[in-house]
Amino acid sequence: MGPAPAAAPANQEPQKPADGQPAATQRQSISISSPKAEQNLWNVHNLTVSVNVTPGLGPADSVIYSLDGKSKAPVNATSVVFKDVTRGQHTVSATLTTARGAQFSASPVTF
Repeated sequence: MGPAPAAAPANQEPQKPADGQPAATQRQSISISSPKAEQNLWNVHNLTVSVNVTPGLGPADSVIYSLDGKSKAPVNATSVVFKDVTRGQHTVSATLTTARGAQFSASPVTF
């Protein structure tokens, strides 16, 4: 008999499935990082909306960004620009759809 197989090092990161998506044990989440709630923006006509995705945006994931209920086409990006934003109060939202079809929504932000 040969030697027993060596155990994987304790600090080794868990393997991801071949499709590059997070392992089922990782919790997916999305949150809006910019703009901040109640933030005042002055003389801004082009608004960048950014999100944080945990554990990360996969290559086949998509995010739908909305400003005041008007959505942009799905993109594989953690930020988008809305053009010609007028003065006043606005609300942004974002929904992540994973490659496997699971959906996660960020809490809307009013600014």
